[in-house]
Amino acid sequence: MKNYLFISSKSLSNSVSLITKYKLTIRLPLAIAGLIGTIGLSATGVSAAAINLNTWTAEGHGNWIVDEAGTSVLQTINGSPTLFVSDFAAKGLDLSGNIKVEPGGWDDDFIGFALGFNPGDRTNSNADFLLVDWKKANQSDYLGQPGLPVSRAGLAISRVTGVINDLESWTHADSAGTSGKITELARATNLGNVGWNYGQDYGIKFNFTDTNLKVYMNDSLELDVNGDFSNINGNFAFYNHSQENVRYSGFQSNPLPPEDVPEPITGLVLAAGMGGAALRRIKKSKNT
Repeated sequence: MKNYLFISSKSLSNSVSLITKYKLTIRLPLAIAGLIGTIGLSATGVSAAAINLNTWTAEGHGNWIVDEAGTSVLQTINGSPTLFVSDFAAKGLDLSGNIKVEPGGWDDDFIGFALGFNPGDRTNSNADFLLVDWKKANQSDYLGQPGLPVSRAGLAISRVTGVINDLESWTHADSAGTSGKITELARATNLGNVGWNYGQDYGIKFNFTDTNLKVYMNDSLELDVNGDFSNINGNFAFYNHSQENVRYSGFQSNPLPPEDVPEPITGLVLAAGMGGAALRRIKKSKNT
């Protein structure tokens, strides 16, 4: 027969309240303290840090306008690929924020992100990064060139190794006579064939490690790709291709917990158990 342990949020909250009331100090291993933080009982009181976009740099054919607070940026040019590159590595972080194409536009092309992108990688033959982009509608021509592979609507992830041209980023495929420069790894679970909408704010989140990339859109896990990403060590960046008036705002970062940390329910069990033990010690001391 299996035994189950049920812990209510009320009992957990009561345990924490008692610890606070009696000013108890409980020394926790770092892994446990981190777990308590993940379930909303912040062991350090540190929340996700807002990202200052004033320290980022632009590359390519774009016009990136950062607001005074440094929390929002608007890209206004419809042209060749352009990136807005952070000053920190993309790996090991829980990165989240919002993306929106401002209403009133006419085009239906790419908005997105790059992970592991180093400044100058657009012309670097040794570049190695992941491109997460989202197209509004299907398109079978590029700049009036017919007979090309269809550029598909939807959210996808591709790996870029080396220098790619505009057509290759458009189709997620190598040009004729070349190979190994861009490979589409996966399309999103729900949005793989669904385009973005004008004026709609989308919440997006990235968790990137040496072995996996998870991408959430409006809290739904859309991409969960395993692979050997140990050689991808560049920065986080915003990306547009042939799409204007794209706004990125409210981005935050928080360190990811170590990959070997137990599931959050273990943290609940430990926290409740320590709170209960503390309560028993309090009652015993009052009765003696």
